[in-house]
Order: sequence, then structure tokens, then C-alpha cells
Amino acid sequence: MKLRNLMMGTALLLAACGDDDETPAPVLDASVSDAGSIDSATPSEGEVRSDASTPPTAPPADAVYVVGSSVSSADESSFLVTVGKSLDNSVLDPSKGLLVAGGGNVAVRDGKIYVSESVSQVITRYTYENGALVKGPQLSFLGKGFQYFSGYFDVGAALPGRAFLVSDSNYKVVEWNPETMTLTGEYDISALKKPDWGQEFRGSFLRSDGKLFLYWAYTNDRTAFLNEFTVGVFDTNTKTVTKVLTDPSCPITAGFGGYFDEQEDLYLIADNFGIFTKFNYPEPKEACILRIKKGSDELDPTFKRTPKTALGGREPWGLYYAGNGYAYTTAIDPARAKDYASPYELIFAPVHTGWMINVAADTAVEVKDIPPTGVGFAAQRVDGRLLATRTTGKVKIFDVEATQSTVYDIRTDGTATPLFAFPGESVVISRLR
Repeated sequence: MKLRNLMMGTALLLAACGDDDETPAPVLDASVSDAGSIDSATPSEGEVRSDASTPPTAPPADAVYVVGSSVSSADESSFLVTVGKSLDNSVLDPSKGLLVAGGGNVAVRDGKIYVSESVSQVITRYTYENGALVKGPQLSFLGKGFQYFSGYFDVGAALPGRAFLVSDSNYKVVEWNPETMTLTGEYDISALKKPDWGQEFRGSFLRSDGKLFLYWAYTNDRTAFLNEFTVGVFDTNTKTVTKVLTDPSCPITAGFGGYFDEQEDLYLIADNFGIFTKFNYPEPKEACILRIKKGSDELDPTFKRTPKTALGGREPWGLYYAGNGYAYTTAIDPARAKDYASPYELIFAPVHTGWMINVAADTAVEVKDIPPTGVGFAAQRVDGRLLATRTTGKVKIFDVEATQSTVYDIRTDGTATPLFAFPGESVVISRLR
């Protein structure tokens, strides 16, 4: 159950924008508002540039960042949300953060902070004023059929006044308005059902034209898999599943990563559900990187990458955009499988290395400035930097004994610089302002 809670959940589709300021302080009660911005650079069609020597985007002087992480003890899972003015100077103070018992996640949109709580199945909106998180309105999703409510947040391009949560247990998309904090719709996606197969929603991507692309996996208790890459296409305008895209030559995906590039082309990873379908599984397939071009709702027949060769025979897990055609992944040597009794043990073993992939050229360079670790979860672009997390030890946070992680700034030439250490794992970072 712990693995599922860390890896899975509902996708909260929110725009990466933001506002506000100061050093973190205790949580207060009330509500207010604000606004923000997002950055981008657009190469010409097909152009791939290396930004290895390009400095990151300078943040504004009054920049404020939101950092969230999963913190777990032997018998308790929680989620920690902290706000601070820098990611470089270790000024984040977890002791003044918000600790959500039972787990959750965080996303940022229009200068506001949205925190989900897995146990109560609510999303609460916060603002950040005078150094404090200020609690605002709350929206409940109880009774909507969500089996797992915390976990993976897809923080991408969203539509004004519209956000979506996906419930795989009852094949529903629930629409809600983050501005008014109200439920606004509930839509059937049972077109994704397959007889004799259980299902797992693995992540989503909302395009500016309203198409919502859903990573989908078919598995029966993770002992049997329909080992075929699958993406559902849900049109938020017609409120229907319009297509189910498959590539039988590519494996099932765990759904960590995938991204829109500067042209709004969507790149997707098919990664053997981490290592599950390469671990003593019949008919294994090589991991793939696939593409859906802007304006299309089909897999691009002219594009497919199998990064195994570029990764020196290793298996990738995750795909996170670093800009200018480069993406970051963690990778593992399949030969290490013989050292572990199950895929679960192998996933969390400290044998995963970081790699930067030139997706167009199908080449890769190892990131040697970061230690091997158990599987890395989310990485994200902030201020033009690709920030990735490595678990590095244990710390005491409140009364919870938690994994400690170090966040690294990783460049496309494979170099990396440690920024800060933080309690927990699966660290999520957004700039609020």
C-alpha cells in the first residue's frame, strides 16, 4: 500500500504560476488572493540546442518557492509543505511547514497553493502572506469514488477556471473550479475498460486545446500486466473519451514523467512499469519514448526512441524535461535484478543512476555528480533549471522518522550541483512568485 500511495493517486491539473513572499511561519486561518507568471523559450521547429553552458533563468528578487515531500515512518505517512525565499541557501525551514497526516500533495496556480489530503479527500487552498500560510476555502471529493487521493500531481498547462481529477477505480473524470473551489462536472471514461483486467491511472497531461492525455495501465494486482503502452484521450470540451492510443511494440508504463516541449509536442515514456515487466516477466519489451505532435491526437508514426543503447543497456524510469530537447531519467542495469527477490526491493534499492538524454539525437550522458539511489520520483523545471531528488539519509521531522533527500540542479551536459537537503522523498518544487 505504501508504494501505491507514493507512486499513484489522482492527477491535479494546475497551471505553474504564482505569487507572494517572506520566510515561512505557522499556518493561520483566513483567505485572500494573488497572481503570477510562467516562463518559456521557443526553438524553431525541429531545432535541438544544448543549453549546457547557458545560465539558469534569474528569479525575481522577491521570488518565493513551495516545496512538498512525502515523509513516512514505519506506521505513518505524511506530506510536508514548506515555503521559502530561496532554493540555494538552505533557508527552507521544515519546522514551520504544514504537515498533512496520511499523505497528500501540493500544486501552485495563480499565486495560490493547493494542498490535497489523502485521508479526508479534500483539497485546501492557501495563500502566503506576511511569512505565513493562510488557510482558505476547502473542497471535498468524498463520495466521488476515489480509492487513492494523494500522490502524483501533473502540474502543467491548464484552462482558466478548470481543473480535473481522474478516478480510475470507477472510470470517472471529475472537473472542479480552483477559483471558486466548486465541483463543476463528472464524466464517464469507461471507454478505457478492458475485460478481465484491472486498471491504474498513471498520470495525465492537459493540452491548451482541452485534450487531456491519460497514461493508463492494465494490471491484476501487479502480478500480471497487459504489457502494451496505452494512452487515453479525453476531450474536456466534448467531455468524452475520443480515442485510446496503443503501441503494442512498447511496454506498459509506470507513468513517471512525460512533458510538453517548447512547441507543445507531448513526449511520453513507456518504461516497463519501472522494472516490473523486465523482472522475470514473459515477453519483455524495450522501453520507448513516444511523441504526440501539437494539434494531433495520435502517436506520431515518424518518432520512436528506444533509449536502452544510449543508456548503456540500462532501463529508464521517468522522463523529465530539461529544455531544448533534453530530458532526465533514472536508469538501472537489468542484471541487478538477480540480486533482489522482487521488483519492489529492486525499485527501492540504491542502484539507480541519473542520465540526461538528448531525445532527438537518441544519445545520453550519465550524471555522475549525484549518488545512485532508490528510484527517483518527480523532477521538475524551476527557473530554467532541472531539479531532481536523490534520497541521502534519515532525519527526524516533528515526531516522524523520515527519509532525507538532496535536491540537485542537473544540467544537460551531465553535471549537477546540490542545492538543499529536505526531509522526505518525491520532492515537489514550484515557484509561487
